[in-house]
Amino acid sequence: MALNLPFGPVTLSADTSRDFGPHTIAAGETLAVLLLQRDITGGLNSVPSASVDLTFSYTPDGGTTWLLLASAGIPGGVISIADRGGGSHTLVQSTVGVGLQLVQGLPVKATVTLHGGPVAVRGTFTVS
Repeated sequence: MALNLPFGPVTLSADTSRDFGPHTIAAGETLAVLLLQRDITGGLNSVPSASVDLTFSYTPDGGTTWLLLASAGIPGGVISIADRGGGSHTLVQSTVGVGLQLVQGLPVKATVTLHGGPVAVRGTFTVS
């Protein structure tokens, strides 16, 4: 069964984390994505001194131990990317994704960990 779990907006205090899930990976589910909306009021684009870690973990023992599956460190502040034509585009989302073939039948959770802050977060945890 696929998962589409929206969250927020919620303000995380400095140096805290928030878990989303867990979701047990069913046969046929091959990808998990954690998307964070950067441009909301009080969000990551407006707090350059903050950063977040977006992580996926799985448990082989029913939740006693959580093992890292994938992670990405995301800086705060406005991030602009130049296109080939010389134009500039501001990132409004940050994402991390991971393949799930090796964790079929196991619970997986997504975690947003804030460093610095506070920062408002909104996004989705999806499994397909």
